[in-house]
Amino acid sequence: MIKTYKTCSKIPIYNYYKANLTNDFRYLIVGYDDSEDAEDLISYKNDKELSKVLKELCEEYAVLVFDKKTMRMKKMEYTLTYLVGKYNVASKIVDIYLESKMRDVLLLLNDLGFNIDLEKDVDEQIKGVIKKFKMLKNEINVKRVNLEKLSGVNEEKASPEDVVRNLDKVALSLESNLELGYNINVRKVTVERWVNLISMSEERAKRSQNI
Repeated sequence: MIKTYKTCSKIPIYNYYKANLTNDFRYLIVGYDDSEDAEDLISYKNDKELSKVLKELCEEYAVLVFDKKTMRMKKMEYTLTYLVGKYNVASKIVDIYLESKMRDVLLLLNDLGFNIDLEKDVDEQIKGVIKKFKMLKNEINVKRVNLEKLSGVNEEKASPEDVVRNLDKVALSLESNLELGYNINVRKVTVERWVNLISMSEERAKRSQNI
């Protein structure tokens, strides 16, 4: 009978990341070591019941990391989504006008903050709107870059191996920033403690910068 990690206070951060990134549920089994042969556990690699355990761990992890940084990221994501939507809809309206010359359709731009007066030269106003499009596109690009910086590792571009290697880099940074006096073993430190260490490091950095 196998034993599995059921909470973030028990599962090592290494196992948690590996299970998420590779969908190999053997990392949820207590005592599983990927550096050793474990043929007897191969049947658990895609076990449906263990997939439920991982889902519960992910939900607990989400609660643990839902801090000010997460809230700030969500706000940036919502703003970025709104701006991209605004840009796409407004540019579509202009395309429709340029193809059909239906002046009334331009009134929809007013709802998006691009003021159009049909009593004035419409084509000149369209030129002004297109210039604003370029400014809006630049704003979108800047916000996208800022969001990526705040997010840290881009897991869509990074391989599972890159993400796991990044854990070791973060561990070294935590050891230094917090002056722990001991090494953090990512294969042993639990998810809950990992999150707390990162939170402590961020708080210490803020105090040192008088933020």
